[in-house]
Amino acid sequence: MDAPAALHQTFLQRDKVIAYPEALIGNPDKDGFDSIIDFLYSAGVVNGGVGLELGNLTAPSAEKFKTNFKTRLPQAKIVDCTGAVTWIRMVKSDLEISVMKEAAAITDAGIIRCRGSDT
Repeated sequence: MDAPAALHQTFLQRDKVIAYPEALIGNPDKDGFDSIIDFLYSAGVVNGGVGLELGNLTAPSAEKFKTNFKTRLPQAKIVDCTGAVTWIRMVKSDLEISVMKEAAAITDAGIIRCRGSDT
């Protein structure tokens, strides 16, 4: 994950953003799935349920996922949560609503200015 972008584009607290190491990029032996599995081990949740958005994986990624997770996390129950983030993002905080209203007002003002009238 591009941690700086995640911090810039979300309201997540810094300690909630978990990036994978740059050393995984282009590494034929380890990938992002390994990073996720390592995190699950460090968090002590390898024997519980793990929710992942599996519907967005390409066929090769899905195959890697199955191999890595079933080999390294044989006791974990993997639950497909495809679409969960989309539904969760629909709930807006008061701050998000305020920012959206301000953005709409700025857009309205720009359109009115371009048109030359307020009708």
